[in-house]
Amino acid sequence: MELSDYLKIVRRRWTLIAFCLLVASRGATSSIDVYLRKRRAVGKPALIYGAGRGGALLVRELLQNRDIGILPIGFIDDDARKQNLLIDGIPVLGAITSLGALISRHQVSELLIAIRDIDAGQLEDLLKRAHDHGVTLHRMRFSIDEVRGVPTVIRRER
Repeated sequence: MELSDYLKIVRRRWTLIAFCLLVASRGATSSIDVYLRKRRAVGKPALIYGAGRGGALLVRELLQNRDIGILPIGFIDDDARKQNLLIDGIPVLGAITSLGALISRHQVSELLIAIRDIDAGQLEDLLKRAHDHGVTLHRMRFSIDEVRGVPTVIRRER
């Protein structure tokens, strides 16, 4: 075996080792981040209906703002492609048809809707399902309002 062949083998092995270390470090960092976020989070356990951009935005807000008092446990989404995904460290647990089982399994007390353009029929169905399982239904809304003067702010002491 010539020296150049030996160097090629060594280079390939070190490239493989470096790649494995990179993947392992990214996985460890991600796992630690998810663990720490869940450890700091407090509140009533909740499921989020809608695992799209709105759902991701809602999860980040819930995890960063403890004053809301809601802890995201998982997503519900009817899109089969999103099943078993992690979105900001929170799993997509199933479709709306599995709502009852998920509420029982995870002792959920809140259901949050993160779908902006939900139609009235779907909303009525969710309200009925939430009521049947003794769960409070919330709807996320996002708005940007024009300010036409300095508003008077009254702060409540906690």
